[in-house]
Amino acid sequence: MSEKQPIKEKSFWALLTEDNFKIEIPTIQRDYVQGSRAAKDKGIPQKFIADIYEALKTNTKLSLEFVYGNTTADKKLHLLDGQQRLTTLFLVHYYLFLATCPHKKENEYGKTFQARKDTWQKERAPLGNFCYATRSNTRDFCIQLLSNKNLPLSLTNAPTKKLPVDTHNEKGNEIFPNLSAKIIDEPWFNFPKDDPTVSSMLNMLDIIQQKFSAEEQECYGFLNKLKGPVAQCPIVFNFLNMQELKLGDELYLKMNARGKPLTDYEIFKSKLTEWLPKEEKILSSPTSQNTAEFKLDNDWQQIFWNKAVVLEDTLEEKYKKGYICRMDMMQFRFFEQIALLLFLQQPSSLGNSTQTESVENILENFQLLKQAPGLFGAQERPENLKALLHVLEGFHDFNNHQDKANTIHKKISEALDNIITKDLSYKARLQLFVLFLFWKEEKNRTNMNILAQWFRVCYNLISNTNIDEAGEFKKALSSLQKLYDGYKQSAKSNFYEFLSSDNPNIEAFDQNQVKEEKEKSRIIQQKALGENVLLEAESHAYFDGKIGFILNFSKDSAGNYNQANFQSYYAKLSRLFDKKLENVFQRALLAFGKSSNIKYNYLPLKGNGYTFCPIDSAIRTKKDTWHKVFDDTNKTNLLKGFLDSLPNDFSYDTLEKFCTDFCTKLDNKYNTFNRIMHPAYCTDWRYLFVKNEYKLLSNYREIRYASPNSVIFNKTSGRTKWQKQGELYTYAFYQYIVRNKYNWNCHYEWGHKQFSIDFEDHSYRLSYNNSCFMLTRYEKKEDNWVPTNRQWQLMLVQFPQLFYIINVLINND
Repeated sequence: MSEKQPIKEKSFWALLTEDNFKIEIPTIQRDYVQGSRAAKDKGIPQKFIADIYEALKTNTKLSLEFVYGNTTADKKLHLLDGQQRLTTLFLVHYYLFLATCPHKKENEYGKTFQARKDTWQKERAPLGNFCYATRSNTRDFCIQLLSNKNLPLSLTNAPTKKLPVDTHNEKGNEIFPNLSAKIIDEPWFNFPKDDPTVSSMLNMLDIIQQKFSAEEQECYGFLNKLKGPVAQCPIVFNFLNMQELKLGDELYLKMNARGKPLTDYEIFKSKLTEWLPKEEKILSSPTSQNTAEFKLDNDWQQIFWNKAVVLEDTLEEKYKKGYICRMDMMQFRFFEQIALLLFLQQPSSLGNSTQTESVENILENFQLLKQAPGLFGAQERPENLKALLHVLEGFHDFNNHQDKANTIHKKISEALDNIITKDLSYKARLQLFVLFLFWKEEKNRTNMNILAQWFRVCYNLISNTNIDEAGEFKKALSSLQKLYDGYKQSAKSNFYEFLSSDNPNIEAFDQNQVKEEKEKSRIIQQKALGENVLLEAESHAYFDGKIGFILNFSKDSAGNYNQANFQSYYAKLSRLFDKKLENVFQRALLAFGKSSNIKYNYLPLKGNGYTFCPIDSAIRTKKDTWHKVFDDTNKTNLLKGFLDSLPNDFSYDTLEKFCTDFCTKLDNKYNTFNRIMHPAYCTDWRYLFVKNEYKLLSNYREIRYASPNSVIFNKTSGRTKWQKQGELYTYAFYQYIVRNKYNWNCHYEWGHKQFSIDFEDHSYRLSYNNSCFMLTRYEKKEDNWVPTNRQWQLMLVQFPQLFYIINVLINND
């Protein structure tokens, strides 16, 4: 042990008064559970309180073993172990002070009531130095408990009449009415009753109340013992101030008297502290409060505390989504991901070793505690430790100086929240790498304008490139590194100037998006459009940075960008690309096509078929659907024409009218006689999709198109999506039968090459081929149904007439 003997016997009161510590419980996930209902049912808290009572009553030493934590220059004690025991001691002290609160207003011992009350309040004040620093409900509950203006004096009055048996302690003495109920009834109590820590504290107060006597003299005696010198105090523990001793992993693990291992972060932090330089200061400021060691326990840790508090509000919901809200786990994940990026940058990890260990394996199997000594502890790699500390300082600077109303700053904050809570996707890791590149060097670290430019461009590139395998991720890392190195070497005044003038080669990302980002940088540099206007459009939930097609729409006749045009087009598009309008938007745009030939409509190719383009935020779906529209001149011209035809104040009904007018126009092409033999959908297959009564576009997203009279759509999605298919005309007629509740015993037979309406007994089958329906009679031979030579070929007719004809044929056989 060191000469300073860092392990010392202490009492709870001594920590608050002699050492003058402000005890903070920093770890948000560790609820106070010693008084929980589950523990109470097992008798655990009752036994602990009984042990405390017995020790105080008999002056017997009760050692609570090890309590340890880190202290700061401003006398804050951040507990690593001892939260449960010290919280219970806090509640015991609170109860004893409450039981000894002056409540008799006549003079006693020559003192007035107010003087005695002032003295009591002063003596109780140190309890205010115990708090839950980052758990808002618990922190506020403790503050309100100790507030002098909230003091429930009625609780200290001895009862005037015999109370029920459950309001007597074990010795038969009368006690206060149920303490937790009285507290809950106080006007200041506005905390959720199901908050685990608050409810556990209330339960513990009831247990303390049940065990301890309400007699003031006994409570005075117990309180004086707890407040007395440590050597005479019955309730003590071994306290270790971690700041006074640098510990290795083994000793760290031995410190926990309960046998509960320390968290991975606590172990990593102990090693990191050992690796920090003792003489040379890595950070620029020479003052002690700006050393890495000081910031690790203060400024940098505070970032994660603050984020944990924000996430706490919806803790239960986020747990279901896989969120990890414990502060130490959040820190560990952040350090692990930064270390992983450093590891991937080493030539040995992305060079020859990739022949034996793939990037995918590295990402899946990387362990911070295993790799940290080689990354940060090795003397030959001081740049890694510097990079780690500079990234932390950059994170801290951003956190303190960010403009929370700034769109890009919000995205940066979201990117950091994602990586430390739930999201380890390639996209999330690449976004962290973008920040890592900017922050790992001290120069220009605090330049928020350049950071916003750099992150915005990279965010758009990452968001609009499909990166879903390790090889693509590796190429993207390399491309971002080259892009940032190119910017640093260019000596340009800002990143937009570099991107628009140097025209760098940006590999691994969607080249249409690369071209768009260069053009937007030029637009911003030349102030052709306001940057905020572009940012608003980029932040749309669906576009997510891809707005080049809107820029093209906004050009005037001279080819110059017009801001009013841009804002007008964006206003319409932002409303159309809403999941609520998806179906009517698709139908209206389909109706706006130039003809029944699918090449002159908006539907893009997807594999062997065409897609109606769902409004789905997944990048793979976007790339296969709307992005193909945005990048196709003919299709964007069609979209622009559609937007031009919409009034600024269009509504759902406006879009529905497009569909109705389209169908009415086709209907009116034929007179009454011709409509019987030649319905509108006979000349334009779109009719059955646009006319919403058939509900085709609501359920099916893709079609295979050979001609206007040969349209097939898929039933299922994924790998089997073309295994079950439907044919447009037979399925629409089947929907007509079902919707009108005609009493036909039939079902639709999904197929791969053949599709039909089969009647229940299989005697008849209706199929479609060569622009007409075919009704075929079947007969059963042995165990199989086989077609007969009795067939009727029916020209395309209106569905009511088709139903009538088939009904006659079947019934008359």
